[in-house]
Amino acid sequence: SVNTQNWSMYNSQGHAGHGLRRPSAFSVKDGNLVITAEMQDDKVVSGGMRHRKDYLYPVRFEFRARCEEDPSLAMSGVVLTWPKEGSKEDNGELDVFETGHSRQSRRPLNTFIHYRGGKQLHKTHDVDASEWQEMAMDWFENSLHIYLNGERVWDINDKSKVPDTMHHICLQLDAFEHEMKGTCHMYVDYVRIYTGSRK
Repeated sequence: SVNTQNWSMYNSQGHAGHGLRRPSAFSVKDGNLVITAEMQDDKVVSGGMRHRKDYLYPVRFEFRARCEEDPSLAMSGVVLTWPKEGSKEDNGELDVFETGHSRQSRRPLNTFIHYRGGKQLHKTHDVDASEWQEMAMDWFENSLHIYLNGERVWDINDKSKVPDTMHHICLQLDAFEHEMKGTCHMYVDYVRIYTGSRK
């Protein structure tokens, strides 16, 4: 089961008011965290959760995740960091893994760096996120570095686009519609967090 000493599961409205986020959406199967999205009482019920500890650079977040295709085009799998205080417009949001929802295919996978002023950077990765993908992000005071399956694929070296406030990592299967058909699952094998100086 989910270790609730380390993780807090949301019990709230869904993304942008679409459906609901409920702890009941989480399960553990074959050693993997599973987030299930499905219709319950005419609402999309899915899940999101956050790590209870907040971090500031230098820190590395690593994880292995995948998200099933969704014929309803309703659900997007996301692994991100969110600021301890304030909004992403003020303190950033780092969407390391985001499948999007506007097409059934989970190819390509996206990374979005939201930074102060409501602006963003975007990179696509030509991989299928319905299959397992290993990703990591190094967050330093002046830079961000994104890794995909062991390869460094993106560097952000402009300090003005790097958050300077504490963040926590989140795992979410987000609804972008009020209805869906069938079920959609997101799987997370592991999350690892490393703090302190790195070379």
